[in-house]
Amino acid sequence: MADTPSKSAHILIIDDNESDTMLMEEAIKSTAIANSVHIVHDASSAINFLNQKTPYTDAPRPDLILLDLQMPNFDGHEFLRVAKSDPQLLQIPIIVLTTSDDPKDISESYLLHANCCIQKPVNFMKFKKVISIINDFWLGIAVLPPKD
Repeated sequence: MADTPSKSAHILIIDDNESDTMLMEEAIKSTAIANSVHIVHDASSAINFLNQKTPYTDAPRPDLILLDLQMPNFDGHEFLRVAKSDPQLLQIPIIVLTTSDDPKDISESYLLHANCCIQKPVNFMKFKKVISIINDFWLGIAVLPPKD
């Protein structure tokens, strides 16, 4: 069992807040491993990314998805509903990062098979630490499903 991530991974960030995506990307890139970060700003684009539809025809299958819940139109819960009902996407771990502290949001996320729910810290240093812990656990300790 590794203490730190040993190989790079593809991480898909789905968040409509550009400030949050920039913070996540910076925090991920500051970790020891050179992970590939892919960003989409809405759940509909994320489904196209995962299914390699235009303009994402060359998109890699992510090893990990970081998902915001509060997005207009097609929100994070709807994304979970679609992704976790697709046998090709079911095994990709999805970490919900949300500003919501509503127990209903958290409960629904788990009912829709989110692998983890984390409240987004507002402080950059705490946010960076959370991303580092996610990286260390999901890409260093956890054994992810093989890519087919």
